[in-house]
Amino acid sequence: IALILAVSWIAWTRLLRPLSRKPTDVQLSLAIERRFPELRDLLSSAAQFQQSGFDPKLGSAELQQDLTDRIETRLQSVPLDELLDRRPVRSGILLALLLSAVAAAACSFAPQTSSLALRRLALPFAHLPWPKQFQLDIVDRDLQPIRLGSGQPIRRVQGESWELCIINRNGEGTLPPDLELLTRKAPGEPIQRESVTRSVELRSKTNPDLTREAGILKLTIRETMEICAVGGDDREEHWLPIETVPPPLIEEFKIEVQPPPYLNLPALSQVAGQGKLEVLAGSNIRLTASSNRPLQNCDISVKGTTVAKGTPIESSDSQQSEKQRHWTAQWILNEPGTFPWHWSILDLEGFSQPDPPKFEVTVLADKPPEIRLDQPTADLRVTPQAEVLFKVTATDDLGLKSLSLHSEVVRGGMSTDPDGKPLENPVVPDQPLELPTSTPKSAVVEKLLKLADYSLVPEDRLTITFLVSDAFPGPPPHLTKSAPRQIFIVSPEEKLRELADAQSALLNELERALNAQSDARNQVRDLQKQWEKTDQLRPQDRDLLQRTEMQQRQVASELNLPGSGIASRAEDLIRQHKTN
Repeated sequence: IALILAVSWIAWTRLLRPLSRKPTDVQLSLAIERRFPELRDLLSSAAQFQQSGFDPKLGSAELQQDLTDRIETRLQSVPLDELLDRRPVRSGILLALLLSAVAAAACSFAPQTSSLALRRLALPFAHLPWPKQFQLDIVDRDLQPIRLGSGQPIRRVQGESWELCIINRNGEGTLPPDLELLTRKAPGEPIQRESVTRSVELRSKTNPDLTREAGILKLTIRETMEICAVGGDDREEHWLPIETVPPPLIEEFKIEVQPPPYLNLPALSQVAGQGKLEVLAGSNIRLTASSNRPLQNCDISVKGTTVAKGTPIESSDSQQSEKQRHWTAQWILNEPGTFPWHWSILDLEGFSQPDPPKFEVTVLADKPPEIRLDQPTADLRVTPQAEVLFKVTATDDLGLKSLSLHSEVVRGGMSTDPDGKPLENPVVPDQPLELPTSTPKSAVVEKLLKLADYSLVPEDRLTITFLVSDAFPGPPPHLTKSAPRQIFIVSPEEKLRELADAQSALLNELERALNAQSDARNQVRDLQKQWEKTDQLRPQDRDLLQRTEMQQRQVASELNLPGSGIASRAEDLIRQHKTN
């Protein structure tokens, strides 16, 4: 508009207005004098005299005539082509052309805007609004509009958290800084405003080259309402009606747990509606559920993943309204751990429960059995005909299946055949041991092992290990080994010397204990006599009495400590004498 006004002003002042007026002789004379200063005041005076007809009122007519003749004579020597100054005209034309070129460029760059500007200038009272910078629309994450035709309301589940995406369809899609979402319950109700500050870049699935900046806002649908997006110069309130529908719900459900088949246990029914479970790995869970309306899907989901597909339970006498309301699902739990699960349902209209109740299931692994070798407590040196008593304790969380004794024989240098060649290590089959019941959870078993059955000779070595298993089929099956015990075979003569040395060592320890006991008794008697005489003890006497008490305790420990005391070792020597 400014360019058009400038061009019009130049054309009027420099071209149209001068051409619309015929200049007088005096005006032309003044213009020539401005061009030729040496004719100043002479040419205009002569023109004025001639225009007045040499009026005597202006002076002598002869003088006027003489001045006019002299001016005409001088004009003959003036170059006529220089009478007119063309520079202002050329500069005006160039300026007008420049402004016209700028106006043409502006019109070609924005023809619609320029056309609208000219129309608004020509029709100032017509309704011709300027184009908006922002045209806001509510879409989904695929940039598809969610507004339905003919003003139909959008149906959403009550309680659903709905993510709204607001875009600008004009220009490059830049969002206004004052973008807001308006909400109201109904027309005429108070309007709630919420600023939209979070934005992301969305790409259309149907047109991958189309991207838009979208304002993101989460809206919880609790009741029927209307929404509208405004911002920038888009202030028209195009309300989008939203109608709420009740969510589909699981009204009741039952759970039946079938333990793993290898346990041969009966199925267990849980309390109706109780979704917290604790089951063994490998259990089969059967769930039955009833919903408040017909469903097209009723599945079990864990962390967003469907782990069990539901199937409808239908009977021939079911009414149409009752069909697809009762469902069942099978779920086998193999992975140990604790994790949440929930019902994932979808009704016939495609609506789901916004925030389904979460339940917890704990899957317990079948632990391997444990075994402890109680006796003997250490490796042994025995004769080939000895008898060794073994005692083991085995436990399992669900029940023991088997217990056996595993033997390994390593031949020494004295084991040879009749030809004098070394014998190979024999393979000894495992010996099954009897459990107190069929599947006990704990068992204490004793086994008297007769070494004569192994045909051992001195320098041979026998390794004994106990194996325990439970009913777990695997893979791999549960098989636990006890700590091994090494039995070194020695000759009877060597064993007698060993027992004699041990007996001599015990006698020496008994003698030291007896001497310590005798010294303590003498010290106590002396202190007792002093107490009877003086009725008091000196500080050093009290210290001596405390040391004596500590010495007495040490002697008692050496005599009676289980396993390593003198009494226990004496019993062990007697037993070795008998068993070897």
